[in-house]
Amino acid sequence: MKFKFQTLRNGVVIIKCKINNERTKKQQSFLALLLTVIMLFSSLLLNTQPVRANTNAPTIVSVSTDHIGKKITLAFDRAMADPSGTEDQFTVSVNAGKITYTYPVIDVAMSSDKKQIILNLSVLKGYVPTDVITLSYTKGSIAAEDGTLLESFTDMKINGNFVSGVNLVDIEPSATEIEYDPSVPKLKYRFDNLMDYDDINLAIYLTNGFFNTFVDNLNNYVKFYEKETGTIVSLPNKVTQPIANRYMEVTDWYFKQVQGRVPLGLYLKSTFLKPSTTYIIEVQKGFTFNNDNKTTMTYSFEFTTTEHSTASVPRNLQRIAGSSRTETSIAIAKEEFKDKAPDAVVLTTANGFPDALSGAGLAYKYNAPMLLVNKSVNESKNVLDYVINNLSKGKNVYILGGEGVVGTDISDYLTSKGYNVIRIGGSDRYETNQKIVDNLNVAKGSTIILASADGFADALSVSSIAALKGYPILLSGKDSLPANVVSDITNIHPAHLYIIGGTGVLSTNIEEQIKNINENIKISRLSGNNRYETSMKIVDFFKSTGDTVTVASGTDFPDALSGALLAARKKTAILLIDNMDLTKQKDLLKKNSINNIIIFGGEGAVNSNTVKALTQK
Repeated sequence: MKFKFQTLRNGVVIIKCKINNERTKKQQSFLALLLTVIMLFSSLLLNTQPVRANTNAPTIVSVSTDHIGKKITLAFDRAMADPSGTEDQFTVSVNAGKITYTYPVIDVAMSSDKKQIILNLSVLKGYVPTDVITLSYTKGSIAAEDGTLLESFTDMKINGNFVSGVNLVDIEPSATEIEYDPSVPKLKYRFDNLMDYDDINLAIYLTNGFFNTFVDNLNNYVKFYEKETGTIVSLPNKVTQPIANRYMEVTDWYFKQVQGRVPLGLYLKSTFLKPSTTYIIEVQKGFTFNNDNKTTMTYSFEFTTTEHSTASVPRNLQRIAGSSRTETSIAIAKEEFKDKAPDAVVLTTANGFPDALSGAGLAYKYNAPMLLVNKSVNESKNVLDYVINNLSKGKNVYILGGEGVVGTDISDYLTSKGYNVIRIGGSDRYETNQKIVDNLNVAKGSTIILASADGFADALSVSSIAALKGYPILLSGKDSLPANVVSDITNIHPAHLYIIGGTGVLSTNIEEQIKNINENIKISRLSGNNRYETSMKIVDFFKSTGDTVTVASGTDFPDALSGALLAARKKTAILLIDNMDLTKQKDLLKKNSINNIIIFGGEGAVNSNTVKALTQK
């Protein structure tokens, strides 16, 4: 028997065997086959590259819950970026013996410690110390301040700080545990946001079934008092919310059931509390249920009322959203052009903001929607279908950005459908920005807006106003003006220039350089302590001519980018929010007599709690 070896291009070795002796043919054939298999696997192993973990990714140092499992705290090895809007990237599972529960994450927020983020859960079950709670994450947009992304993980075991005897299951609205005293025992909570003194709504959910005697429980085991003075709160015997066939109504307290099953709650709805006052509600140890079980610890809940009441007719709300960022851009375009056809279309990538930060002015000038696409035709079919169905053949389609972000197959496809495709792109964001500005044909003496090229929030906050007024948006680095901006200021010779954002994004060096170009130019800076306050300054400064404002998430760019054109046509600015404390935003809406709110994006971008807060006056 003779062997002949042949190596293929892919590294696989083939063994050819010639057998001279028929008697041993079967044995030798088997041996040859076996050798072939061995050589094949060896080749595969030699050509397989090891998978290495991203050592630059943020690392989770610890994961733990509060004592009722309502909040999960993730501690990292570095400062994290704002995680708002990432709820659908997490999955929480609880193994309770033979049953495994899955709980939705309803909110993800930054802790006061920037190395921690907080997950708020929707909890309808009482935990016990033997429950095993795990957390999984699908890689998305959770990132550190340095821009590194958190890697995916599955079934990470969480340190559940559960203790025996906890009857408390859930609290509405959101509250944070502030102390656990095992000697009493006692759990203390503080509601996260101020409550309207003339429209109190809160619920405390317990596990053990119906309350034995509602009146006796309230009288003997529920203490409601002012924190500062200790004055007991005496609520009027008035039904503020009639409930048909409910026998458990006492003053402003009600029995509340969640979705027709346990847990059951103490529900307070009152219009008789004081403004600017901190109250404490204690559900004391011994609170009795109809099965004679009693609470084995005391629960304390602290909240503070607002100075002014916002209880009145709610603002009108319109949410414009799709199932994805591209679908949302289509939905906004349909609303924008529901009574007429566009004269052009502007396309830009759905996967990055730099190329389109100044594009709203271009789209406004040409009476075009701003639509988001992915790189290829196959990934962008929904958007391209909208173009074909709504834009007449022979019209212009402007593509912002190079072929690396919006591929040539998209431009070729649109050309084949009879459109004039004009690509506006440069070697970097500054050159692309300049080419967009060049297409605007800015008149000499026009006001200029200057924003950071390194983030999306400030430029997008002012984009609708800039488009409406015909002000070009120029992009700059923090400490030095790009050459094209120097040239534009020289050539346009504006009498007025707005700097958007604080000195942390555009330093005082920038102002000095502008003055060196034109010492007579008026410079106004609109800024706040963060992107949300800067956005509020813009809304307040460039006051809407009507009573409408548009709202978008400030944690990501797509919805605000698509919505800028509709905002401009509504003659209003874009208010960026983060689904957290909205007290300042609500004061702003009240100050400017805003009665109509248009929200860009779905629940993941602007959640229902935020919507409720913004619409209430």
